[in-house]
Amino acid sequence: MSNTVFDGQNLLSVAPDEFTFYREAISSARTDNVFYVETDYPSGWRVDRIVDAANRTTPVTWVRTTSNGVTALTSGAANTNTRVVLAVTANSGAERSAIIWIAVGRLRYAVNVAQTNTSGAFTLTTNAAASYPLDGRSNTISVTANFPWKITSVTDTYGILQNGSSLIGMTGQNNNISFTMARQDPAISKQGRPAGVIFEQQGGLGNMMVVVSITADEDLYVGRLGGQLVKAGGVWQYERPLYVQKKNAATNLAWSPTFTETGVTDRIQGKANTLALNLMSATEYPAANYCFQMNENYTDIRNVSDPDYVWFLPSPNQLMAVWTVRNSFDSADRPSYEHYWSSAENSVNQASGENLNTYYRFTGVKNLLYFVRCVRE
Repeated sequence: MSNTVFDGQNLLSVAPDEFTFYREAISSARTDNVFYVETDYPSGWRVDRIVDAANRTTPVTWVRTTSNGVTALTSGAANTNTRVVLAVTANSGAERSAIIWIAVGRLRYAVNVAQTNTSGAFTLTTNAAASYPLDGRSNTISVTANFPWKITSVTDTYGILQNGSSLIGMTGQNNNISFTMARQDPAISKQGRPAGVIFEQQGGLGNMMVVVSITADEDLYVGRLGGQLVKAGGVWQYERPLYVQKKNAATNLAWSPTFTETGVTDRIQGKANTLALNLMSATEYPAANYCFQMNENYTDIRNVSDPDYVWFLPSPNQLMAVWTVRNSFDSADRPSYEHYWSSAENSVNQASGENLNTYYRFTGVKNLLYFVRCVRE
């Protein structure tokens, strides 16, 4: 091994002994962050200290000696060619350098490590969510890259996107892309199905390709209970399917903190109830406000036929339907708690709800905090 020092009795060999890294963190073995140490000193070798190269005294922790990029390695046995893997943290400040002093007896050997504040890798990141509901709505992903890119293809085998092909040809570097999810079909499950948007590097900087995955998430199908009850082909039926959220609202909510008669009492049409309450106040009806504000452009919604109006607080009858089919849901998605608000008022100080555990309809004081699950068509 080259780079050897000798004190007349023992040898210490280190190779290589100079490293320069880019600003990115390193936490695994690579071809450029490994050196080897060997000595015939009976007690072996050790890392004496790691200090700032500028003053040679201040200890530093941004660089470490490890066995694999993670597990600390600070010593080695005699007569063994020991591999040492350097690990470094990401550098968000000025360029920096350190000296790793390897010691055996009276011998010392300096391994010099520097880290720049420039990137050595082409990166593309997004804020894509883990999944997107199949609700027919548009979504936006922010793309951040250190190179210009172009979307060259979209793979959508399961048809979870409405506008996948329209993304092809888009270019940018640090900007947004928008896509529209397909609508859920109760007859064909697409839960967990992916689509891939392929970004390719442009500008002659190399040949990098990044696949950003968009994954479908389905709400729970309740039944054909959305829209109006209409007669079609001699059969009375509702116009659209109805779906319910998989999870409760993050916190329990009041129907209203104040006692004001609203006249919103429909036992069937939760969508109309929710709209009416939100047109009265965007804050005074927390359960209904929560569901209504899940809609895109909710401040502009003025009628139940608005295409952006999808989510609402269910009516008592719609909550009853959720309870009826609850055993068809996966156990993790089942509403296992008790009192859930509906969108219907009972009196000046009470509103209607349903117990979705054992099932019964109740009237509760409006300012009590109960569970909420929104539904959509």
